[in-house]
Amino acid sequence: MPIRVAVWADQSGRPAPAPIGTGITGVSATSPLVLSLVGTVLHGSVDLGAVPAKTRVEKGGVLVGVRQTLNLIEGDNVTLGVVDDGPGDQVDVTVNAADVAVPVAGDTVESETSYGGSPAAGSADEFSRADHTHGTPPLPTADLDANARVEVKKGGVSVGTRRGINLKEGANITLTVTDDAGDEEVEVEIAATGGGGGGISGLTPGRLPVATAADALGDSRVVQTATGLQVRVDEVSD
Repeated sequence: MPIRVAVWADQSGRPAPAPIGTGITGVSATSPLVLSLVGTVLHGSVDLGAVPAKTRVEKGGVLVGVRQTLNLIEGDNVTLGVVDDGPGDQVDVTVNAADVAVPVAGDTVESETSYGGSPAAGSADEFSRADHTHGTPPLPTADLDANARVEVKKGGVSVGTRRGINLKEGANITLTVTDDAGDEEVEVEIAATGGGGGGISGLTPGRLPVATAADALGDSRVVQTATGLQVRVDEVSD
């Protein structure tokens, strides 16, 4: 704030009192500056209470901001008690943390050694140790006699899914079926037998000699043509 002051001097140039009725007769100032006139002397001061102070706020030694107001906010599981202490010229802040259950290791686990159990999220506060186990069902001591269903296919097409497969002997087929209890399997041996009835012997594939055919079938059923041998069958008997 600029202040204009008139200085009076005598004939030698030395400061002299101002004539009565001249000089500074009054002062005015704006807060926080305080001015007062005592005789011909002007006194000035600053009202620190009226100066808006700013506070540096840091986190971990790093400046966050410089502001006139610091706003405290309650986070999760935290309550703040804030009291203005006028006599102590301070504001008291009390930080309270809510009680949070700290999990501990459990001493027991659920036994899960039977089949058909339903899943459950659980509600215990304890946690399981890294080396915990729920156990396993006991090893069966009796023979496993459960008969499972088996899908049977023919040429990649499903015929049915049943607990048993019945093998039948067809024409010229002989089946030998043996139960191998030691190896837990059933052995099936399939043997094919030759077909019955007489025929032509001594033939080369792709060729039918006329002499052999005539001997076996008789001349009446063998006809020699320009393109080859034709056989006419007049009668078929067992």
